[in-house]
Amino acid sequence: MMTKWINHASHNSEAQINLFCFPHAGGSSSYFAKWIRNFSAAINILPVEYPMREKRSGEAMPNSLIELARQMAAECREIFSAPFALFGHCTGAIIAYETASALQEKFQIEPSYFFASASVSPRHTKIQSVKLMSDEEFITFIAQYGVVDPVFLENKELLDYFLPIVRKDFELHENYTHGIHPPLNCPIHALNGNHDFNTAAAEEVDDWANFTTAAFKKDTFEGEHFYLDVHLQEICRLMETALIELG
Repeated sequence: MMTKWINHASHNSEAQINLFCFPHAGGSSSYFAKWIRNFSAAINILPVEYPMREKRSGEAMPNSLIELARQMAAECREIFSAPFALFGHCTGAIIAYETASALQEKFQIEPSYFFASASVSPRHTKIQSVKLMSDEEFITFIAQYGVVDPVFLENKELLDYFLPIVRKDFELHENYTHGIHPPLNCPIHALNGNHDFNTAAAEEVDDWANFTTAAFKKDTFEGEHFYLDVHLQEICRLMETALIELG
């Protein structure tokens, strides 16, 4: 499984399904590295690596989230040949959806399951404009809304590395307009924190139901945008149960 798009992955040849995990704006594959120990050998965890970070730090991001998704679909065609599911957190949910749509339209390949975390549907997704913010204003903004790990905001070296990444990711999300795609044919499961400003409009989360011909389900947990960190073991068990029941 040699590809620049996957990092910190588990590789069990006997696994029933591969779970591709798409990180949030400013996030990287390392966010999902700890997930591996919370799943059995039946599930391979494949954290997605975007350009500009970790082993792809020298690569520029594409000009849109859609182009990013299309590039991944085209370059990872082979590893999508095995049964797979997609998980995306916030911006990652939108990139995962566009990747699923690109795979469906270009290769007639579809995920077996889709998990949308901390995200309203692609039709409703929006993010506050950051283009005109100074670095100081942008740091205050991301700190206020808790969309990044505070450790990055307290370390100048980390901040200098991290700030261009998260700013670029936010700008791409800000410029995103979802295209008209056929609905997916797999279940969609929305997960979110009950105090997350991103998913405060329940009807906009529920709109994910219109993006599939299969079942839609929603689970809400106590917490804010990164509710995952508090409920990680519970959420991993929930996802593994859903994936194992497919087989």
